[in-house]
Amino acid sequence: MMIKGFNGKIADVNEFNIEKHRTTISRFLNKSSWDESLLFQEMKRYTIKRIWQHLKDTHEPIYIIIDDTVNEKTVPSSKAKNMFIS
Repeated sequence: MMIKGFNGKIADVNEFNIEKHRTTISRFLNKSSWDESLLFQEMKRYTIKRIWQHLKDTHEPIYIIIDDTVNEKTVPSSKAKNMFIS
C-alpha cells in the first residue's frame, strides 16, 4: 500500500509535518478561497508521479481502482465498456 486513505479528518494533515494546531489548519482550509481546478490538477499530477515512481522502484504491476460512485451514470452498467490498460 503506497498511502493510507483519507478519512476526512484534519488530524491526517499532521502526517505532512505541518507544525500548526489542527484548529488553525481547519480554519485555513475552511475560510480561505480555493481554485479547486488548480487543486485537483495538482492532486492528479502528484498521484500520477507517485504511481510512476512506485512502478519504477518495484517493477511490479500496479492495480488501480477508480471509484466513480459520485459520477452521473450515462449508460447502464451492462452497456459499460471494460477498459484495461496494459
